Amino acid sequence: MIYDFFLWYFNDKYRRSIYNFDYKFDENIKCETPHVTEEEITVVFISVMNILITEKDEIIENIQLIQQTVIDVITFKEEHDKLRSEMKSVVEVIQGCVV
Repeated sequence: MIYDFFLWYFNDKYRRSIYNFDYKFDENIKCETPHVTEEEITVVFISVMNILITEKDEIIENIQLIQQTVIDVITFKEEHDKLRSEMKSVVEVIQGCVV
C-alpha cells in the first residue's frame, strides 16, 4: 500500500495534514483503510524505537560524550589558531631582529 500526503480543508480553520492510501477514492478499488496524521505516525515511531532501543540511557550518554568531544575539538582548534597567529607574529619579530 502506498500512503500519500493530503491536505484537508486547505483554506479553512479545520485545515489538517493527513496521510491516506493513494487510491482510496479510485472507482476500481474499494479501500477502507483509515487515514493517519503525522502526530499519530510520530507517536507510533517513538514507541517502537523505545521498544527496540533497550540501552537508551547508554546511547544518550554516548551522544552527549560525542557532542562534548566535538565542542572540545572546536575549542582546541580555536586555541590552536590563536597560538599559531601569535607564533607567526613572534617569528616575524625575531626575523626582524636577525636581519
